[in-house]
Amino acid sequence: AKVRGLRVININYAKGEVGVSLRKKRTDRKKIADIPLGVEIEGTVANVLAYGAFVDVGADANALLHISRISQKKVGNIRDVISEGEKVTVRILSKDVKKKTMAASMLDKDADEYLDMRSKQMRKMK
Repeated sequence: AKVRGLRVININYAKGEVGVSLRKKRTDRKKIADIPLGVEIEGTVANVLAYGAFVDVGADANALLHISRISQKKVGNIRDVISEGEKVTVRILSKDVKKKTMAASMLDKDADEYLDMRSKQMRKMK
């Protein structure tokens, strides 16, 4: 029997085994260092947690989209606003190449600048 779309994943000569897959090959991942700050990227929501969501933007690591950066309105239940598999456009706010982390936002640039300024003020007050 012939199987279409089958591709070889790995070959273990010692055991005489061949690993195969029917899935399409995933596009090559970009390095975090190659993604510029402030750029808007379309991604897919990979995981939703109580504090935010991880968005697959095609990089080595997924970008964290914090719940406060999803909407200017108060978000009670994050799953009411965003869900796994959903396509979203995010802007990369920060990245740490050593830790392999990225932060993203769905807000406009002015709202992000206000949130950054406000969080700095709150830290000074403590």
